[in-house]
Amino acid sequence: MKITIPENWSEVKLSDYLEYWKRIKPYLNAEDQDLLNNVAIDTALTQICKVPFETLKTLDANDAMMVKTEVAKLLAQSTTIPLVRFFTMEIEGETIEFGFEPNLDELSYGCYLDLAESSKDLWDNIYTFLATLYRPVTSKAGKRYRIAEYEGTDFSLIPYFKNAITADIALSSVFFFLNLQRDLLSAMMDYSGRIVKSKKGLVARVLGKRYQVSMEDLAPSLSSLEMILPKSMTLPTYQSTLASLLSSIERSEQILRKQNSTE
Repeated sequence: MKITIPENWSEVKLSDYLEYWKRIKPYLNAEDQDLLNNVAIDTALTQICKVPFETLKTLDANDAMMVKTEVAKLLAQSTTIPLVRFFTMEIEGETIEFGFEPNLDELSYGCYLDLAESSKDLWDNIYTFLATLYRPVTSKAGKRYRIAEYEGTDFSLIPYFKNAITADIALSSVFFFLNLQRDLLSAMMDYSGRIVKSKKGLVARVLGKRYQVSMEDLAPSLSSLEMILPKSMTLPTYQSTLASLLSSIERSEQILRKQNSTE
């Protein structure tokens, strides 16, 4: 059997990632990091790479190590995907370009509320979340662009999203918000540590832009992000890094070889 391992998340359908997520979710709080790593790799092979589990058991140690190494490389990429700002999708014979919300500072109240609501159970509502953030592009000029005004989530698009959206679009948008929250927290800590040294306003750099900030300015922004970023958005970050993922594979293979040698 030929086994094909995706090189990046743009080659993985979001629907396949969601099946993978459902199966590893019970293990996310496991104290045994090796257990999570190995479950994640084996589940990725069966749910994302579509390799039957029975086939995995028939692979020799060298082939299994090679296949699992490639999957580990894919998993290690999951938290470093740059934001996907645009993607195209065919709807009733017409190719339409969708763009990520270009100005989060000017989110309409309705858009904000719908994002917060859909993120309460994010992975059950991920298509609604994405249909709120990504809307048809109406104009482009260099790096600037506009998307359709928000008039409520267009649920008629959800079936098309389910068929077309790849995992990189979802993962990158979720980590965009998580990283934004981290940057704002960092700015608040920086401010609190430096304000006693200067009476001047603090200029913070967030997402490449400079802002004049105060605690009063940051608090509402952080509060808004916390509304949009509940614990349900938590993703496996594989903080063990690729090296640890690979060492987990090696230890499992060593145990397997020892068991085979004693039989």
